[in-house]
Amino acid sequence: MTVPSIPVVDFSDFDARRNVIAEQVFNACKTPGLFYIINHSLSSSQVAQAFDLSMEFFELPAEKKAEYTKVGESFEGYLSLYNQRSDYGNKAQPDHKEAYDFIPFRDDNNPSHPMPITFLEHKNDIEAFSKDLHAVALQVLELISMGLKLPFEQQQPSRDDGGTSDWLSQRHRYSMPKTPGVLRLQRYPRGDAEKHKDELQAGEHTDFGTITLLLHTDVPGLEVKLKENGEWISVPPLNGNAMIVNVAGMLSYWTHGLFHAPFHRVVFTPEQEKKDRYSIAYFLQPESGVKLTDMPSPVIPKLRPANEDVPHDIIARTSDDYLEYRYRKSVERQKDDH
Repeated sequence: MTVPSIPVVDFSDFDARRNVIAEQVFNACKTPGLFYIINHSLSSSQVAQAFDLSMEFFELPAEKKAEYTKVGESFEGYLSLYNQRSDYGNKAQPDHKEAYDFIPFRDDNNPSHPMPITFLEHKNDIEAFSKDLHAVALQVLELISMGLKLPFEQQQPSRDDGGTSDWLSQRHRYSMPKTPGVLRLQRYPRGDAEKHKDELQAGEHTDFGTITLLLHTDVPGLEVKLKENGEWISVPPLNGNAMIVNVAGMLSYWTHGLFHAPFHRVVFTPEQEKKDRYSIAYFLQPESGVKLTDMPSPVIPKLRPANEDVPHDIIARTSDDYLEYRYRKSVERQKDDH
């Protein structure tokens, strides 16, 4: 079962089919770097509730949402329409979307401002949803670790971190500081498709971290650029509770280009003339201080090829180096455009 060049990986009977699923995920990470997963552990009711809360918040008046705007370098809070630019390299317009970010729910978190009442009343549900998304992400990392023939760690994994002990999962523990995951609710407001036909709702880009999980409603718009020919193809919503997984830039860098971080974007579609487009993303990145130069895999190339996100003369030895470089370059390019 495929949607033009996009694999669909079935997670049913996970324990019994682990080796088969691992091979499918490993191949999909090499090309196209993006795939669907079905029959994962998130329930349809969880996903539906998350979208309901997202819609309830984004339908608030603009001035009310603005009360929860991100402060300084905070990873959490509200981003208003046209406040972010995904494509920094081509002097593209700001994204036609708004978002709200949650950092991992831990006792030591110190929110920069109060949570909107819409979310505060369902804080336990959002926390469970965030942790369950992280658990799915760790399943994907476990499969990737198998494909990369990485060793298992000896330390005992924490239940809060999904109970996994594979090499990659042990570097993406939910309970650790420095934000190993960000849960983002997003809305792309409806508009005149003819008027906006030459615009992008989110410019072409690769994500910064390890992998991204994505859920979206029935309004299409996501496109991915194929590695083999540079063609842009649609990544349409699948029926049911399908989730999209894409390789992010740091994992491509970490595996010396064995895995492909695909460029993707969001375009206006006719369906959006009458309906807003909603999506939910979970951006996974390693813990602070994780080395990107010591992956003990016998299958990754010995040399790192030229990378579109990080120049060959820049060496990102740790996860912090990589993220700092990409965030810094994105800020510099925004300033250059003004």
